[in-house]
Amino acid sequence: MLTFNGDFTARTCDGLSRRNFLQVGSLGIAGLTLLAGQVSVFAADRTVEWDFDQSSVWRISDGVVHANAPAGANTHLLVKMKSVADVLVQTDVRFSKTSPRHNFGVILRARGQNHFVLRYYDRPRALELLSFQGSDWQPVGKRSASIDVAADRWYTLKAVAVGQEVLAKLWPSDKAEPDWQLRVRVDDRDAGRHGLLVHDAGQVAFRNFKLSTQAVELSRLKKEIEVQHQQQLKELGDSLKLAVAPESFPRDTGKTRRIDVVPFAHADRFPVAGTLFWTVNDRKNRRDVTIDDYFGDTLRIDVPEPSKGAKIDVTLRTSDGIVLRNNAMIEPAELKPWRYYVRRSIDTLIAHGRDDYGAIKSPMLMAVLDLTTLRSPKKPKLLDSLIRSEERLHRRGERGSNLWHDQSLLRSMYRLTKLTGDTRYSAAADAYVDYTLKNTFRKNGLLSWGTHVFWDCYAERAGGDRNGAGPHEILVFEAEWQEMFRVNPAAVRREIDNLWTWHIYDKETGAHNRHDDKRKGCDFAFSGGSFILAFSFLYKETGEKHYLDKAKKVADWHWKNRNPKTGLVADCPGLTSRYDGNHCFTTVTGPHATMLLRSSEFSGDPYFRDIAVAYIKAYDRYGWNDKAKTYNAMLRLDGTPVGKRLGSKGYDRWAPFGPVIVWRSTSYSYEFSLSAAQSAIYAYEQSGDTEMLRTARRWAAIIQNSLPPHTSPSWKKALESALPESTGGVYAEDYGRAISFFVHLARATQEPSYLKQAEALAEEAVTKLFYNGLFRGHSGKNYYETTNGVGLLLYALLELDAPSKNLRGAF
Repeated sequence: MLTFNGDFTARTCDGLSRRNFLQVGSLGIAGLTLLAGQVSVFAADRTVEWDFDQSSVWRISDGVVHANAPAGANTHLLVKMKSVADVLVQTDVRFSKTSPRHNFGVILRARGQNHFVLRYYDRPRALELLSFQGSDWQPVGKRSASIDVAADRWYTLKAVAVGQEVLAKLWPSDKAEPDWQLRVRVDDRDAGRHGLLVHDAGQVAFRNFKLSTQAVELSRLKKEIEVQHQQQLKELGDSLKLAVAPESFPRDTGKTRRIDVVPFAHADRFPVAGTLFWTVNDRKNRRDVTIDDYFGDTLRIDVPEPSKGAKIDVTLRTSDGIVLRNNAMIEPAELKPWRYYVRRSIDTLIAHGRDDYGAIKSPMLMAVLDLTTLRSPKKPKLLDSLIRSEERLHRRGERGSNLWHDQSLLRSMYRLTKLTGDTRYSAAADAYVDYTLKNTFRKNGLLSWGTHVFWDCYAERAGGDRNGAGPHEILVFEAEWQEMFRVNPAAVRREIDNLWTWHIYDKETGAHNRHDDKRKGCDFAFSGGSFILAFSFLYKETGEKHYLDKAKKVADWHWKNRNPKTGLVADCPGLTSRYDGNHCFTTVTGPHATMLLRSSEFSGDPYFRDIAVAYIKAYDRYGWNDKAKTYNAMLRLDGTPVGKRLGSKGYDRWAPFGPVIVWRSTSYSYEFSLSAAQSAIYAYEQSGDTEMLRTARRWAAIIQNSLPPHTSPSWKKALESALPESTGGVYAEDYGRAISFFVHLARATQEPSYLKQAEALAEEAVTKLFYNGLFRGHSGKNYYETTNGVGLLLYALLELDAPSKNLRGAF
């Protein structure tokens, strides 16, 4: 029989697709099969009998539920219930002798596509916890010691989620219950739903299923955790502080303003129970708070929208007498000059964003900041990170600094000094560059920066992919080579010389690899563009012609591999077995073309500009859909557009298809519509070619027809479940690129409507993203993240601040 303790509702759920729910690669979880039963409401200790459909996967007999998935199929069962965080889940399980694998477990705290899987995995015969965000997953903590499970014998699995603790044990049902075999601390304490799991075609029987929010063990564990919590409080002492941060703009109709209150210690949030007091305009308020009152480790206060500046004083008094105090000013919600937001943001980064986390304090700027505490946590909440990073979490740069992703931030800091005369900004940028160039080189002479590795400021060593030993990879963004060379010319020259040594694997043809292994690999257009730009720059600085020859050699790799009839070139000409080796995307007309255009400026050689213009014209000719008034995202090299998805498995799932997507959610992939728009107007500014202006106008219409900025359909469900607090909108990078594009187009055409469009986008970016003196990466999270393109937004706002001045653009 299935017994439930608590007050839940059980009913069927619609199945979710492999992409949108679970996909664990070799782990074999794929898809969702649920029971079809009657809607039932039940209270503590009431038996519920399920009304199964005739599915061959699930059946019930004599109070036992059987899961008998066919080969290659997998299944799990969620109870449709109101979400809870603290719960005990227990069931007996038995595998048949013919079951090919002995893999099963429970789903914990499922919210949309975010959840934990507590499972027994028969290779290596242990309990383990996995954290899922859509199809993306990562292990949490260590596995248990080895546990043997034999076929045709009943075992009992018990799992408990309490606060930030998950505990589990598995033992033969006819034996004495053991102590907890797995205990893992998790970052996520938020409520969700729960259920059972079987995968890898298991043939499994379940009985005595219990789901309880009132079990004695829960109360006992809560008390145990509370004792531990109190001990931690005592150990923290004076390091425990209180952050108080008002939202910059109201989220409702303007009647109230939300205030975030966060206790924290060192760099991490530390929720505590007690009594919360706050005073605004002499009005005193009081509220008792428990750990359960925190949302995302945040207490929230709503206050009336002020008509003038008002101070809020906040006190949190814990049950054991610790008193935390802080205050903040609540300013009326009104737009300020664009330069204000840039200056305030960089002031905040200089004051709070520098590296003071490891044994060595440095002027490097952190890649991730909690915007309420203004600290860089050891382990920030996952949220959208696996979506944004395309399942490569190292791109986020947690605990560290990544000068590559801060190139546009550096540009903004130098520009701000020129605008204001305040040398603090350029001095801070110089110090950041100088320290990085002196201290973060790898064994092969290349820097610990880029999309795979960064500098771990907690550990004082390279971090990221393969624990810091991953490949060197620079792409997409325009490097601020001039300023870095001014600070340390020898280090910059060494970096650029090593690009030729390690990335250009064929010195005769210019064939290159995004990775530094001297071997054939992914010759991406947007990494090749970065190499071309570096060599062109060094030619400008040194006058040594071999650098110009190197730049042309690398540019020729794509140029000489273009289709002779259409002029279209594959993103990766050297990888003809993959779709990116025989299709053209906006990676070519976007970041690659931009770097070619900048290289032409550096070198004074129109060769690079002419190639960029030719690529843009070819894509415009074959990619433009005049009926739909948009471009196609992917073209075969004969000019035929790809209207349908190539596939959803493996690397093919990143392929774009159909019309272009303007507001992308992922960092790289193959959608660079806004970058392609920027390169079109940039090409017009350089060449005066009216076809470039026509292309830029087409892009402007596509962007305007895609307003307001919104999550692309490909990632809408995944992102909304990962960012449940989102007020809509897009990433800071998207706002920055779009604002910059319209500023340049307005100047080129002298049409005020384009400038008004840039201002409207900037207003939305500010109202959705500006918080506590800095910009969020996305409206759904309270994190500043450099990989979300905040630096591009800052530079675009400086362009909008002086729209008649011909600045380079937010690249």
